[in-house]
Amino acid sequence: MTAVRALLLLLIVAGCAQQPTGPWQKPGVDEQTLVRDTASCRSAAQAAALRAYPSSSGPAGLGAGGAIAAQQRDTAGRAAVEAARFDDCMLGKGYRRL
Repeated sequence: MTAVRALLLLLIVAGCAQQPTGPWQKPGVDEQTLVRDTASCRSAAQAAALRAYPSSSGPAGLGAGGAIAAQQRDTAGRAAVEAARFDDCMLGKGYRRL
C-alpha cells in the first residue's frame, strides 16, 4: 500500500469516526417529507459523484490488474463524494443527525 493510499484511508476512517450516524431528523417534518427530501438528496448526490468519477475502464495500457485497481479507486472515490454530497444536501435542508 502506498503512503498516499494509507493517508487517504486514515482520513476516511477519521472522518467517519467523527460523524453522527443516527437517523436524519428535522423538527416538524412528517415521514412523507423526509422520504421525499432523502430521495432528492440521494439523486443529486449520485449525479454529482458520477460527474466527479465517471464510469470508465481506466486508462489504456494498465492491463487487467491496473484496470481493476483504477475501478476500485474510482468506486471508493465515487462513494466518498456521494456520501459527502448527500450529507451536505440534507444539512442544507435543515436536517440533523442525532
